[in-house]
Amino acid sequence: MFCGVINVLFAGAALLAPFRPGEVTVGGEVGHRMSVTLGKMLHHTDIEGTFTRHFRHRKAKPDEPGGFAGYGMFLDALVTAAAHGIGGAETVRAKARFLAELGELQSPDGRITMFSGAPGFWDNHEGAYLIQALCRDHRWFGTAASLETARRLGDALIADGAFPTLGSETAYLLLYEETKDRRYRDWLEKSAAIGDGIDAYDRKVKVNGVQHVYTWLARALAQLQYADAVEADLPMRAALSAAAEEALRRARGPYLSVTGSITGTPRWGELWDATQAGLGKWGETCASAYLMRLAAKALERAPDAACGDLFERVMFNAFFSAQSADGLRYRYWTPFNERAPWYDRDTYCCPNNYKREVFEIPDAVFFRMQDGLAVNLYADAALKAEDVAVTMRTAYPDDGRVVLDVAMKGRVLRLRIPAWCMNAMVSAAGEPARAAAPGWFDVERSFAKPVRVVLDLPMPIRLVPGCRAQEGRVAVMRGPCVYALAMGDGAEGDHEVDLWDLDAAEPPVWNAARRTVEATFRNRNRGRERRRLSPVRYSSDVHDRTYFDLAASPSSPPALDAATE
Repeated sequence: MFCGVINVLFAGAALLAPFRPGEVTVGGEVGHRMSVTLGKMLHHTDIEGTFTRHFRHRKAKPDEPGGFAGYGMFLDALVTAAAHGIGGAETVRAKARFLAELGELQSPDGRITMFSGAPGFWDNHEGAYLIQALCRDHRWFGTAASLETARRLGDALIADGAFPTLGSETAYLLLYEETKDRRYRDWLEKSAAIGDGIDAYDRKVKVNGVQHVYTWLARALAQLQYADAVEADLPMRAALSAAAEEALRRARGPYLSVTGSITGTPRWGELWDATQAGLGKWGETCASAYLMRLAAKALERAPDAACGDLFERVMFNAFFSAQSADGLRYRYWTPFNERAPWYDRDTYCCPNNYKREVFEIPDAVFFRMQDGLAVNLYADAALKAEDVAVTMRTAYPDDGRVVLDVAMKGRVLRLRIPAWCMNAMVSAAGEPARAAAPGWFDVERSFAKPVRVVLDLPMPIRLVPGCRAQEGRVAVMRGPCVYALAMGDGAEGDHEVDLWDLDAAEPPVWNAARRTVEATFRNRNRGRERRRLSPVRYSSDVHDRTYFDLAASPSSPPALDAATE
């Protein structure tokens, strides 16, 4: 588990800056995830039947309140994909068609809703993400009609007495940035109390009387965005940075599972809960998506490599586990020690928040520095901007070798060395390799002509001790990835899943051809067996087991990697 706390976020201007949409392209697994997600959105989603018919045929009391929710997130994801050039002209045409249709669905009073009665929570929630999609379309594509639709919707929600809901702070901040209309900033400062820290949100939105983690993370992100947008004074920046730090502190340590999901309770989903039982609706996909967003934003403001470590832990485990390999199914949550069911609809937050975040990942690969370039995520990727060009080739996270060809005006190439890697080596221009400790490693030289930089990140298999309810057990990790044992179709309560103990006397080994970890287990009824463990992000309908009891004490006790988890 992550046990430390990120250093206090820098209270001044950002030190790292993401590149503009379209300047970074990503292949490999990330590229595959984006491709299948877009395919699902454009070719396997009934937009009219799933979303827009609810807006056309409003009901005083919908059969399922909130059953339409998610269209705003869906559209925001589509706009982001189009801005990054994913899917080419087809994506641009689709987003233009759907956003233009919103204008047709908008009432004369500016509302876009499925309710014919008094506005409520779901009007505010859905409206917030519709506004975000429309504002980003104006920002990136200059679509004046989108901004007008967003402005009218925002005005209607304010007139209705809108109260802060998930995403609303970012929505009104975008409206303020795109229009410069002070009314939207006033709403943020008065109604949303955006400058009052995170604890104020406890009084706004709760789930069953307990704070919903998703809201904390969304609010912390919006507060950092607000501080930058309004050029807040240093005391305000410091206060909002401290609020974001508190959200990250709560999301780490005892609250973060080994997979990077946020822990929760069996009944109510993801809440601040430190039991680490691994059962129930643990790790809502919304929380995983917003934790990645907050980590990336925190990285801009306080370049602590721990933020990048957190981002990739969540991405490769909890987040990618929420999507099937073909991109057609999603999970509402990703538990790490039980059966993980698929969600059977395209509505609501989690499937659509996944779509938003997966298209935002390219923004977290490279960051611009004043004196060069920082590389945060390792993947097949390319960067082409006015003063920098990079190609990166790697099979990460299956293989730890990363090859970068870099040409830029800056003189510093900053590489993130993950906390789990103790023996990283870096070489540049064929020179002898140098050892690189966890954290940031700087290659300082002229990059006026292309320079090849090779990063080697050895990935020994680690046994990571559990905590709380998992105390005394271990999880198996290699690099940033958690590996699980598929327990077939065993139903919940099938005690067979608890009869497999890891025999650490025979160390687990990496099978590169199969991309699996092979380990020896002792079944209390069947004896010793050699089994394969697969990355949790490839989990399917089967019951996955992540934590294991150790078999009877081996002659040489296994080394447990507790320091960096």
